[in-house]
Amino acid sequence: MRRLIALPALLLAFAPACLLAQTEAKAPDRSTPEATVRTFVDAFNRFDLDALVACVAGAKKNAMLEEMGKNTGGMPELAISAIEVKADGDNATAKVKLDPEKLKAPADAKFVAEETVKLKRTGGAWQIVPMELVELMKLMGPSANSQQAYPVLTMMASMFVRFEEMMAQGAAEARAGAAAPGKPDCMSNVKQLCLAAMMCAADFNDLYAFSPTNLKARLMPYSRDAKLFACPNARGAPAAYSMNPAVAAKKMSKIVHPERLVLFYEGSKGKLAYRHKGKATVGFCDGHVEQVTPKRAAALRWKP
Repeated sequence: MRRLIALPALLLAFAPACLLAQTEAKAPDRSTPEATVRTFVDAFNRFDLDALVACVAGAKKNAMLEEMGKNTGGMPELAISAIEVKADGDNATAKVKLDPEKLKAPADAKFVAEETVKLKRTGGAWQIVPMELVELMKLMGPSANSQQAYPVLTMMASMFVRFEEMMAQGAAEARAGAAAPGKPDCMSNVKQLCLAAMMCAADFNDLYAFSPTNLKARLMPYSRDAKLFACPNARGAPAAYSMNPAVAAKKMSKIVHPERLVLFYEGSKGKLAYRHKGKATVGFCDGHVEQVTPKRAAALRWKP
């Protein structure tokens, strides 16, 4: 669930940072497969949402991404060094190489050096074909390798189509996990709280619209299980987890490196409870969860 419960850390740290106020619109060039890919990259860099949507088959505007675009600074950029197109009727593939020297992105962002983008022609115009949900889930789901490189063009294009499906499936999987028989799991509880927090923020225009005082009441409509707030090892503690108060009322898209910032932690008043063989469970703003030792805890980031 590390990548699934929100946008992946990569896309939270990279894509939303380029969602800037739209510049003067121009008609997107989709006359050839190469033109469509170049138009998509240009629109991505300056966040022309209309052009982005026009370049992707089945895409539509996403209110959450639009809201993020109003609250960001900085401008990561993609730059293409080469494109090789092979067309067969109304279908085509484009091998796209990014220029690493011109790429502006977070230092820990990893992209494949060359990716193959699928396109199709409809009504005389070419569009990028997004990944199927199952493909996207393999890259962003719990079994994905956190060190892997991403096909950023196809993934970003797919997010404009699959975002709502991913959120719905993530919620369904979390609820199924909560209902599954067997011993409750602390990490699973915190993962599901992270998902609930992201879903809540999506309903409040990208805002973490809760605080330590109203956390349970605000997240219950999304988590739907009061047991998630208690660690199985807490021995009767009514609420084993706390939220980082520094995150309250903050915009998700304003957080730089959400994969490093604590959102929930096992314990209270800023002190971790090491209930799991000397480790405590911590959930981060990108949605991933770790069980940390006191040494690892000393390096945790608490301020946005």
